[in-house]
Amino acid sequence: MDEHLDPILEWGPSGTFDCSGLGPSCALMIDGRVHLYYSGIYPRTDVSFQISIGLATSEDGLSFKRAFTGPIRGIGPVDPYFVSTPFVGAVEGGYRMWYASGTGWANVRGVLEPDYILRSCFSPDGMMWETRSSVVLGDDLGDGISQTRPWITQDAGGMRLWYSRRGRDFRAGGNEAYRLFSRRINIPDGAVGEAEPVVFSNPPTTGEFDNWMQAYCCVMQCASGEVMFYNGDGFGEAGIGWATRDLT
Repeated sequence: MDEHLDPILEWGPSGTFDCSGLGPSCALMIDGRVHLYYSGIYPRTDVSFQISIGLATSEDGLSFKRAFTGPIRGIGPVDPYFVSTPFVGAVEGGYRMWYASGTGWANVRGVLEPDYILRSCFSPDGMMWETRSSVVLGDDLGDGISQTRPWITQDAGGMRLWYSRRGRDFRAGGNEAYRLFSRRINIPDGAVGEAEPVVFSNPPTTGEFDNWMQAYCCVMQCASGEVMFYNGDGFGEAGIGWATRDLT
């Protein structure tokens, strides 16, 4: 394994959608090239940030180039506030993107916090995406419950959606803190099943790096089961978690 200290993709020039930050979210091989889908960030004066979804490609997985100067999905009629954290997977006839779509900003203890839901859209080639999209998962509990960071896996039972859910007052911890869930996805209509919380057999305890926040997971499948990587407290500031599930 090699170590590469240089950025694989620099920030965009001033005025572009990714001029202040890049958040890689999902990588996929399409026609022999790596397609990296990421969140591009730039600041605003009224709220904390604006986010759109960008695409960069690579021949070797080390040096990336933007597919377009602008985002492949930005704000619009069905996404009026922001879009972020895309997951892209191959489906019949092309590719499907699951992503977080902002629905507004709420004042929580004097700080404007974003609300968001999960939506999905289609592309025949993974580059040019339909303008419209459909809701995958909304505010299922009411009162500002938000869903983000989708991840899709395939197993014997079909497709499964993994995601993070939190309440508006998530920074206070407790019941509104970030937690991980999954749901079955019914094909072909795309309907999702009941929420299934991710339960750790050795749950985090007070003082551990993931005591009040488990979020933004990535689930990899291997021969013996599944491996989950996830962010701990402070959006991963306290550390990255690693958990396994034996499916044998």
